[in-house]
Amino acid sequence: MIVLIISFSILVTFRHYKTFSYIEYLLVGLLILYAVLGSRITQELWFKNTPLYWGVFSVFMGIMMSRDRDLHSLVFWTPLIVVLVSIIFEIWRNLGNAMEGQIGTLNRNSFAMMASTYGMLIIMNYVIKKRLHSKLSLLFPFILLLINFYSKSRAGLLIAMTLIAFVYGNFFLRLFSRYWEIKEERKRTIQLFLFWLILILILFVFLVIKSRFNIIGMYSSGRIPIYISFLKELNYRSFITGFTPSVLSEAGHLHNSFFQLIAISGILSVPMFVIIFMAVRYLLIDRNFLVLLIGLIFAYSLVEHYMFLRYGDLILFPLIVFSFYEHRTKHRQQDIELKDSKS
Repeated sequence: MIVLIISFSILVTFRHYKTFSYIEYLLVGLLILYAVLGSRITQELWFKNTPLYWGVFSVFMGIMMSRDRDLHSLVFWTPLIVVLVSIIFEIWRNLGNAMEGQIGTLNRNSFAMMASTYGMLIIMNYVIKKRLHSKLSLLFPFILLLINFYSKSRAGLLIAMTLIAFVYGNFFLRLFSRYWEIKEERKRTIQLFLFWLILILILFVFLVIKSRFNIIGMYSSGRIPIYISFLKELNYRSFITGFTPSVLSEAGHLHNSFFQLIAISGILSVPMFVIIFMAVRYLLIDRNFLVLLIGLIFAYSLVEHYMFLRYGDLILFPLIVFSFYEHRTKHRQQDIELKDSKS
């Protein structure tokens, strides 16, 4: 894995090093810093932290996605295809584990996080290529819905449902804007939307009834006591220096990405939060659909350790790099147009 990531990073650097900006260097530096600080809690050598390499890879993947807009969709579909094949293989190899949502060494939550991450990368690529309304992009959210339903992860199921709402909401808004002035077309679009809405609500209700929501509802599975314990130990000093929450002796992590980063790095978590805030701001200014993906990532991260040296970095950092690159490119273009107009 390390050899592949280094090779990929060298290739991207060779192609695009002239366009690198401070944000890419800063993200890689922060990732290394968090891996070093996290070793205080894990008692593991920082360079043996596997997610560190995922994070570095994701930064370079963001550089590639923001500069090379003609990437084939199969590049991003391939990991999800591997996930689907893994399901089939596990059913054949160990039906008992498969029916419990465990694939290999991944439990239901990790499996859903991985599938959702690859899924959001697929959607991000379609958005960048302005093909969000293609047949495959409209089909994909339902594939992710089935995978996450199979995984038995409640958070994963909600993320997939929300992604369907986002993608199809954008699709119908586009239809309405195109046909609203034409009476007959407007009527057909409204009928199509209502028909789709009824079908999707029936599907969602059916899946919720058949999921773990119907068994344990919104029960926190121990998350609320973990959050309370963390907040009780968080004070001015521990926020500055970072600390090892006592609850980690029982739980592997805090089931909240933001709390986890604060515990690991203390006040040094602030630069990352500022970068994310700026990325959201840039996407909001441009009214970019991708800001909804960041919203999904945040929602997932509130109940899982999903970001910051975890699976979610594979989608978070490409989004950050893309937002900063787009903002910088547009400003340069505006400066050029302004100079041309003056001349």
